[in-house]
Amino acid sequence: MKNLLIVSMVWAIVISGCAQENNVNQQRVQEIEIAKRVSKEAFKDALTNMDQVQLVDVRTPNEFKNGKIENAINIDFNGTNFKEEISQLDKSKPTLIYCQGGGRSAMAMQVMVHLGFIHVLELNGGFSNW
Repeated sequence: MKNLLIVSMVWAIVISGCAQENNVNQQRVQEIEIAKRVSKEAFKDALTNMDQVQLVDVRTPNEFKNGKIENAINIDFNGTNFKEEISQLDKSKPTLIYCQGGGRSAMAMQVMVHLGFIHVLELNGGFSNW
């Protein structure tokens, strides 16, 4: 009986330690993974101050031709190969995305998170707000 009590106590300590380690790991992941809509000011700040930023315009090629943020690449969210094209980017680098008004880029951000991108910032209000 005494041995059973000792074994039970040891297992409780082991399980508690694993749960705490899992919580710490989850917190680290949450600190690393960022996917959010940001203001124009925060978007500009990220463009200026972050290293190795990938800037993606998810509008149509015609919209892109009529004006874009400097250094942006165009990957059309409504294009048939969006997932394949966006997957070719480096998922570990900060990726800033925008569309015309914010709808497509919000959906694109969700796709990107699902694909494993760890740092995605979406421009609130899109290019219209730029």
